[in-house]
Amino acid sequence: MTERTHTSTPHDNVNSRPVAAQRQEISELELLRLAVDQVGYGLVAVDVDTAAIQFANALGRDALHDGPAANPQFGRESGLRQLHGRVATRDALDAPLLLRTLARARSGMRSLLSLGGDGKSAVAVVPLSAPRYTQSAAMPADGTGAVPTSLALLVFAKQNLCDDSTVALFARERGLTS
Repeated sequence: MTERTHTSTPHDNVNSRPVAAQRQEISELELLRLAVDQVGYGLVAVDVDTAAIQFANALGRDALHDGPAANPQFGRESGLRQLHGRVATRDALDAPLLLRTLARARSGMRSLLSLGGDGKSAVAVVPLSAPRYTQSAAMPADGTGAVPTSLALLVFAKQNLCDDSTVALFARERGLTS
């Protein structure tokens, strides 16, 4: 009679694998999305020619949302909203100002966009310099005739310098009472 011994392989038992191998891999893009959502400003990247939204972090989406604010920090102060995947003004009279600001971004100029006349909130419009190329279906697959896409980053102003939880954590750390 022969005695058989079994040696385990990394595939036999999930717990025998190294911890790093058990973790689900996160792509760099997903990691960047998670990190940008932690930034305390609303960020929205748009195509300056069409105002089509290319990317928005959570606070950026909140700032453009038409319904009740998911994050009351932003309210509806920016004068901008999302309409059919594009950034649009809440007031039709402000639309030419948005178009002029995006045209300035196309030429590489930064701007501060204040809509609604109250001057209460502003949106910084920052040109993004990394060129992207779009290609229509009629263009050759080799990329000849591709047109560079100009992008701008909309940075929404904070409505509050810090939220209540930040103040509470600071007070606890310093031993302060209410």
